[in-house]
Amino acid sequence: MKKILFISDLVGIGGGETSLINIIEELNHRDYEITVVTPTRGKLVDILENKNVNVQINNRLFAKKKTFFLLPMVLILIFIFLHRGKYDIVHSNSHGQCYPFGLMSLILGKKFIYTCHGQWITFSTWQQIYFNTVCHQIIAVSKNVQSNLLRYSIDNKKIVQIYLGIKIENYKVNNKKIRHELGLDANHKLVGMIARFQEIKGHDIYIKGIKELLMRGDHSNTTFLIIGGETFNNSSDKKFMDDVVDEVTNSSLYTKVKLLGERQDIPDILSEMDLLVVPSRNESFGMVIIEAMAARCSVIASNCDGPREIIEDETTGMLFDNGSYKQLAEKMHLMLKDSQLSQRMVDSAYSMVQENFSIEKVVDKYELIYR
Repeated sequence: MKKILFISDLVGIGGGETSLINIIEELNHRDYEITVVTPTRGKLVDILENKNVNVQINNRLFAKKKTFFLLPMVLILIFIFLHRGKYDIVHSNSHGQCYPFGLMSLILGKKFIYTCHGQWITFSTWQQIYFNTVCHQIIAVSKNVQSNLLRYSIDNKKIVQIYLGIKIENYKVNNKKIRHELGLDANHKLVGMIARFQEIKGHDIYIKGIKELLMRGDHSNTTFLIIGGETFNNSSDKKFMDDVVDEVTNSSLYTKVKLLGERQDIPDILSEMDLLVVPSRNESFGMVIIEAMAARCSVIASNCDGPREIIEDETTGMLFDNGSYKQLAEKMHLMLKDSQLSQRMVDSAYSMVQENFSIEKVVDKYELIYR
């Protein structure tokens, strides 16, 4: 039985952390012993522990810039931690932890794997050499992430492009729970956005799109949802969230837009929604898009890197010009009024997700790397 250590310095729940949970849950059904190490507690830890995953919380292993002078001690502690754990594979879900954990894995002769989630990451010359040296494989979560790695001269032989995956059957619910919670009948339309509060996620574009939509025609039977919280305890994210909340609560949108906060029942919500909007200014993949497709929910997303890879425009969903709230409103209006068009896209999207994004197929590809 191979022993795998997963590293995550983020303990909130974003797409990368959701993917990590899905991968670990599937690996637990196969011949692997899994440990996860994090610097502190958080929702990621709570979810993993509820699934009986061995989580080690050890802040001393995670170097921070302000304690850079302590790095030699951190490296020693990581060396001891990896040696005692007798891990066969060390797999980092975090870019920053590739430096200390990658170096100690190299010294100990352990296979080190890095999952790269961002196409915005840059590499200096010494970083290119470093990653090409310490990483046995680098998993790119999308083709645009892979292209970025190649742009910075990361060895093509070390890069494997593997999309994020989901347990598709988890999204076959539709228990009318959210409609009951909101006091809405079965004929009422539900449009939603599910994302942590960051400017890059485009909540402000969504709000402007809703205002524009309501001026275009009668949508009195439609309620708009915003689901998510301020995940990473960042002051700029907090200000952005406050601005969005103020925009909703202090305007005519107050009765039309429901702020549901962070939720743990995303499959239930998606299965009841008629339309998901993903207005991100930038997105390396877009986990919530494939979750919506698995739940048979229509999707409209901005035409940026990740969504463009997943969605075939007007076949499995719709794309709108990045930042164009007027075009977003136009396409929301079309999807909400043309049920036959929406259903055709939903059916095509569901087939595509089964073919490309099931967690079983994704982990099959991970196993090829592990073995």
